[in-house]
Amino acid sequence: MSDYSPQQRGLCCCCTLLSKGGKGEQANMIKLGFLARELVGILTSVGLVLGVAAITLWVLNGVPTQIQGTNKVLEFKDTRDAQLALGIKISRPAYFPDYLAWPPALIQAQKRPAIAVLMTFTSREQDREVLWIHEVIGQVDKVFVTQLPEPKKALQRSKIDLNGDEAELVLGQGLDGEAYNCIRWKHSNRYIAMATVYSQEELLKMARSMTY
Repeated sequence: MSDYSPQQRGLCCCCTLLSKGGKGEQANMIKLGFLARELVGILTSVGLVLGVAAITLWVLNGVPTQIQGTNKVLEFKDTRDAQLALGIKISRPAYFPDYLAWPPALIQAQKRPAIAVLMTFTSREQDREVLWIHEVIGQVDKVFVTQLPEPKKALQRSKIDLNGDEAELVLGQGLDGEAYNCIRWKHSNRYIAMATVYSQEELLKMARSMTY
């Protein structure tokens, strides 16, 4: 069994599956991806399906290290420490509503095979997780975009323009019937996903105000 927490498992696999390897390694990853999709129904996180990223580490436990890459998950108390350790600027929205607590309740990151950052935010009043921002920086497989979190039950899916970048907006519900909406896009060499329990309007305000 892995010593990683469920959140760490998700972050590790998000990068592991994205690494660029030889044809043999890519074939193995494809097989693992299909297996993970069969298992995806097992694991949900606050109503959001984490897909391949959340379950595959258990599969990868049996995969040689040279295929897995280095997947040490780091945790930070604030974004400044994370940026110094990773040597990057973490993307964040300039529009940050007062009902969200700052700093993030959880910041997890991984350096290899690509830099990945996951920030989890809670609401000030209810102290529950309400916003997630995922970011991967570097050369990754295009299939990554389809493996970012999205609602358990997608009700509407559309392509939109996000400040000149093409984005996918997915509106839906979690297992409890509560609204769960997400937007995913690529900016330069950054792949970003933002998911929230709040409205489409609030989600788009934050996404459109993103600073890189």
